[in-house]
Amino acid sequence: MTKRRNIFRRIIIGATTVVISLSAYGGYRAMRSLILQNLKENALLEVQQGVNDIDQWLIARKTEVESLANTPTLRTMDWSLVGSYLKEEIKQSGNIVAFSDVFFIFAMVEPDGSFYNTKVDRSAKNASHREYFQRAMQGETTVSDPFIGLETDIPTIAIAAPIWSPTTSQPIGDVNGNVKLDRLTQVVNQLHYGEGSYAFVLNSKGGAIAHPNPDLLFNVDQPTSPILLNHRDPALATIAEHMVNRQQGIGIHTLDGERQYVAYLPLQAADWSVALVIPPENIEGQLLPLNAIALTVLGLTLSMIALLWRVQTFEQQQLQKTKTAAEAANYAKSEFLANISHELRTPLNSILGYAQILQRETSITPKQQKGLSIIYQSGEHLLTLINDVLDIAKIEARKLTMQPHPTHLTNLLTGVVEIIRIRATQKGLTFNYLPGENLPQHILIDERRLRQVLINLLGNAVKFTRQGSVTLKVNSSPTHQTPPKKFCQLSFEIEDTGIGIDPHELSHIFQPFEQVSKSHSKVEGTGLGLAISQQIVTLMGARIQVCSRIGEGSTFSFCLEIELPVADSQSPILVPSASTIIGYKGERKTILIVDDRWENRSVLVGLLEPLGFVLIEAENGQDGLDQALIHRPDLVITDLVMPMIDGYALLQNTRQRDAIKGIPVVVSSASVSMRDRQASLNAGASDFLPKPISITELLPLLGKHLKLEWQYEGKPEQKLEQSDSTPSVNEKQPTNASPFILPPPNEMSVLYHAASIGNITQIEREAHRIRELNESYRSFTERLLSLAQEMDDEAILVFVETSIASMS
Repeated sequence: MTKRRNIFRRIIIGATTVVISLSAYGGYRAMRSLILQNLKENALLEVQQGVNDIDQWLIARKTEVESLANTPTLRTMDWSLVGSYLKEEIKQSGNIVAFSDVFFIFAMVEPDGSFYNTKVDRSAKNASHREYFQRAMQGETTVSDPFIGLETDIPTIAIAAPIWSPTTSQPIGDVNGNVKLDRLTQVVNQLHYGEGSYAFVLNSKGGAIAHPNPDLLFNVDQPTSPILLNHRDPALATIAEHMVNRQQGIGIHTLDGERQYVAYLPLQAADWSVALVIPPENIEGQLLPLNAIALTVLGLTLSMIALLWRVQTFEQQQLQKTKTAAEAANYAKSEFLANISHELRTPLNSILGYAQILQRETSITPKQQKGLSIIYQSGEHLLTLINDVLDIAKIEARKLTMQPHPTHLTNLLTGVVEIIRIRATQKGLTFNYLPGENLPQHILIDERRLRQVLINLLGNAVKFTRQGSVTLKVNSSPTHQTPPKKFCQLSFEIEDTGIGIDPHELSHIFQPFEQVSKSHSKVEGTGLGLAISQQIVTLMGARIQVCSRIGEGSTFSFCLEIELPVADSQSPILVPSASTIIGYKGERKTILIVDDRWENRSVLVGLLEPLGFVLIEAENGQDGLDQALIHRPDLVITDLVMPMIDGYALLQNTRQRDAIKGIPVVVSSASVSMRDRQASLNAGASDFLPKPISITELLPLLGKHLKLEWQYEGKPEQKLEQSDSTPSVNEKQPTNASPFILPPPNEMSVLYHAASIGNITQIEREAHRIRELNESYRSFTERLLSLAQEMDDEAILVFVETSIASMS
């Protein structure tokens, strides 16, 4: 009996030992794989940094050449004018930045390939055999592979852009600028991942245009130059093939008989790819501590008693390490997305900023106004995609929270309706807005998130509706009262006559990266809108419901229980229209703009200078502090990330100096996370303005902190009250017997101004806004919108003048 008991005990102990040992080994392998993957991703991020540096450099140079090609001087194709102009450009650029970053020679090339350049004027040579010239004459701005300059005899990169004539559909020549390889070589030499690592760059043909081994360098002018696609080392040839095919990745390869990690990524600004070769010990050497732990655990398993105790401890340690690794990975992902968001928002700030500046110009034609509207809407769409990606990351990290505050419901819904009505009109759809009779004026809600949900759902409805209509219904009903709090139920219903949703797809349309369509009908988008909207509505205490039939349409709906704020719901709400603000009353205000990027400063100057502000610019934090002490501005707008001293240091110094510590400081940054916003406010900022800058957000901030009384184009500021939206008896029934019920005279004066300058976009915007003031204006506004749709500005002016005359 005892022997059997001991045998049984040994079996149990042996089986336990084997099972736990195998489990420990499996855990070690899984952890090793996870950490190794993280290390490889870090190496790939190092290459990404180099790719970003080269892309930014090339994009900046391409923009400069395209700008030159579009100048009236270049379009003359007269070298006596063009030559001196280009030489002055070289001189001015050399005074601003490092010589390796700018063009050292420019050339103007005729269609037959003959050219002039800033070194020898008329050249005896011909550039028709150059690929960059051929592509430029096809209308493409292109970056060449490095070559030996025809006139300079030095390794050069040419960036060529077509020169267009307003009267022809083909380029009349091209302008190209030559820049040395110094910047490319510098970036490649700085790329490393430990001792023994090195980087190289391949062109679209598989030739090395930057490599530490000069024997492998490719020269477009030398047919015998080595092509790595044909290299004797099959591993190197395989890597070159991946790079030529613009693939990306990191893997282990045997190069010249040695195991090496190779990470490679394509550029966006040129048909090149960057690779980083890393000795395996630089990556795998970091796994040695983990290997030592595994050996220790294996030794401990030889003793059953120690095994049980050690395995338990080990599992707890591994769980903690896994949790820490997961948290680190989430943090790294969040930081990466924040950095990408920052980099995308910076150029978007210029695009959307200048679109707003140009839209406010009264001299542009309706066609130009329509083009600017397309640019602005496209930029807003890209900004929405960026915000969607950040939101889904917050949802995954369980960091998405609601921030309710008192909100004017009518204003919120009117803004959403105007946005969607424009989209629907552009597709030839009818958009119906049916608000209930008892909607509350004020509600307590996260306004931005509710707007985001409505625009997502309505935008999807417009996107997937080919003909017919889209309808938004909003209704309200009281629920309960818990003094002093009152609550109501708001129901939202979005109905369309679109393509419908297959019943099999209804179960997963709210999952990330899914789209509301059949596979053959998909359109652009990230597939994140519905997933984010469902999460937001869930955080608000409800769920989005959907009912759909293929070919007939869909209906999305949700109901929210909303708290009503205690504040007087009848108090007037100022509704300033940024597009009609032309200045402000009182003495001129001075604003200091601190930003290291000139384009960001230029956007603010373009928006604010026409309104009468005195503007001072500073290119870094130290310069901004000096300017503030000298000029004592009324307000400061500053970026956060700058050389010398950053925005946080500027805030700290400003609040410590008695002479300027009371000046309001608005932080304007492309880093828009709540952490960055709160850090700015903690450092002493008066407010936060996200980039890209919207004038509808900028002007209220200025009005708040500078206590401004705005001046409006053609009318004083209005207060939106119930009585304002209802015309008087005299307004409804003019003595001149107009066939329409007309809006008040101040509204008509705005329409008259827009009609007199032919601003079709403003006429459409004002017509939509007036129709929302009162349903009795619908016939008048529909006639106005019909004329606007026909782009008949003369008929619009006659119609508005006749209507105004009928009011007298």
